[in-house]
Amino acid sequence: ELLRRSAAHPDISFGLIMSMAAFKLPNTAQVMLPSVMLFASLYFFWRFTRTHELEVTRASGISVWNFLTPVAFAALLLGIIEVTAVNPMSAAMSARFERMEDKYYRGKPTTLEISSSGIWISQADAAGQAFIHAEGLKPASFDLQTIIVFENPADLPRSMRIDADSAHLVPGAWELSNATVRRPGEQPKTYPTFRLPTELTQERIEDSFASPNSLSFWQLPDFIHTLKAAGLSSVRHELYFQSLLAKPFLLAAMVLLAAVFGLRQSRAGGIFTTIASGLVLGLLLYVLNDVIQTFAQTGGMPVILAAWGPALVGLTGGAAALFHFEDG
Repeated sequence: ELLRRSAAHPDISFGLIMSMAAFKLPNTAQVMLPSVMLFASLYFFWRFTRTHELEVTRASGISVWNFLTPVAFAALLLGIIEVTAVNPMSAAMSARFERMEDKYYRGKPTTLEISSSGIWISQADAAGQAFIHAEGLKPASFDLQTIIVFENPADLPRSMRIDADSAHLVPGAWELSNATVRRPGEQPKTYPTFRLPTELTQERIEDSFASPNSLSFWQLPDFIHTLKAAGLSSVRHELYFQSLLAKPFLLAAMVLLAAVFGLRQSRAGGIFTTIASGLVLGLLLYVLNDVIQTFAQTGGMPVILAAWGPALVGLTGGAAALFHFEDG
């Protein structure tokens, strides 16, 4: 994909593309992990049945739950390690990938940063560089509150500071209300309305938010709190955080679902039936997860339900099927 996109950017070298792909790889591995767990478990249980170990186990009076529990617990433990230890490394590499993507493919740097002190927006145009600090934002109108603007701070003759009560983004400019303008060697001047030229749009600013993938499991709670304090929507980040919390249980659910097919379908129709059933199941779970997360992002479903739904459905459905087919 990076190679395809680089066709329109001849200045991007093959080495740069490979380094970007390496930075993206851990995040891709995280996305694939539930599917990998499903197919690995399918293969394990198919082999367990094919070598007649299941028959020997049953003949010795051992229930399916006795050998299934350690496997499910191992999947749960793997999920905990992935979320708490691997995810921070993946987030740091994803953040590096996004910065490189913005720079080389989109031709624009990140324009927005959020911290406990408020919101920082940077912009550059023919007039120079400007940094805008706001203590808060009204999501409905996208108005910034309690504004300080530093324009060309490194170029003293052209530098300027503006203090304003609010700023409203209109096409081609920020409209600052009750603005006090200070320039070197001049008396401060107050304007009821002051226009600060800009090339930014609301969509471009929103695109500059730190994506959930670029924040580690340990950083997300503080970032979500900061977003809420700034008056910004935190749904995407809350959904991602809850999905990380649910991931260990999702991996355990993959083991239970694989056992349903691997311990039963393999006896009836061989490896083809087992793999085909797993493919269909994996596709359905992926579509289900994608649909309900889309609903959650648009406000059509609670975040907790969207994040934990696939794991709970997998756990309860797998356990019920095993009780029915193996013990009932």
